[in-house]
Amino acid sequence: MRDNTLITAANDPEYRPTEYYYTDAISDHATKIHWRTRARPMPGKPFLLYVAYTAAHWPMHAREQDIREK
Repeated sequence: MRDNTLITAANDPEYRPTEYYYTDAISDHATKIHWRTRARPMPGKPFLLYVAYTAAHWPMHAREQDIREK
């Protein structure tokens, strides 16, 4: 979801990586939000970015290369 709009890998006009991987998409989106929010640094004020990834389930969501290397 982005601004109450359902976003999928197929319909997202803003995010077009050469290889789509859900965990990377979550990280990239969180980083984008972080920098948009922190455009003006606030000295002395800490910032916490908490990203909760989805839980692993079967089938395991991993790149084929990562599976082969293990």
